[in-house]
Amino acid sequence: MVEKIGIYGGSFNPIHFGHIHLAIDMLEMRNLEKILFCPAALNPHKMESKELVASEHRLAMLKLAIMDIPQFSILESELKRPSPSYTIDTINELLANDEPFVNESHDDQKQKNHYFLIVGDDTVENFHHWHKAHELIEKVEVLVGVRSEKCFDAMTNLDPLIDEALKVGRTLTRIFEVSSTEIRNRIAAEKYCGHLVPAKVLDYIYRNRLYC
Repeated sequence: MVEKIGIYGGSFNPIHFGHIHLAIDMLEMRNLEKILFCPAALNPHKMESKELVASEHRLAMLKLAIMDIPQFSILESELKRPSPSYTIDTINELLANDEPFVNESHDDQKQKNHYFLIVGDDTVENFHHWHKAHELIEKVEVLVGVRSEKCFDAMTNLDPLIDEALKVGRTLTRIFEVSSTEIRNRIAAEKYCGHLVPAKVLDYIYRNRLYC
C-alpha cells in the first residue's frame, strides 16, 4: 500500500507545542498516514550551535513528546550524518530505500510512497537558499503551514519556480505562536513553560538542567 508520509525536519531545541500542532494539522488536513520527525545534527539555515544541546537530549525529548501519537515516528538519519545536515540528503535516502508497491489494478506499474516536506511559514522567504532547493521541490511536495492566505501572499520568494511550489502546498493551520528560542530564554529566566512544552519534555529539561 502506498502511503502519504510527511517529513518534518528541525533542530527541535526543544520540541514544543507549536511543532506538534503544525504536525497534527498537516496530518489531518492533508490526509497523511504518518509523519516522520527528522531532528538535525545542526540546522544549516540557523547555525545555532552555541545554543544547541547534544543530539541525544533532543532525540530523547522528541521521543517523549510524540510517544502517545501513533502516526508520529522519528527518523534519525540526519543525526548520524556529518553536519551540516541537508534535507535533500534525507529525501534521497528515503526514496532510495523505499520498496515499490505493485499497483493491483495494473500489475506492471510499481508505485512508491508519496513524501511531503512540512515547513512553517517562516521558511518561505529563505527557501530558495536551501541546499539543492530545485531538486527538493521536484522530488517532494512542500506543505507550508500558514495563518491565512493573505499572510502567505504578503511573503515573497526570489525564485518563481520555488514560489509556485510553495503556493501549491500552502495549508491553513492553527498556528501556535511560540519558538524554541523563546522557550530557552524563559527556562533560563526561570519562567513558567508548561503552556508551551509537553510536561514530559519539560520534566526532562529540568532533570538534565538543559538551557539553564
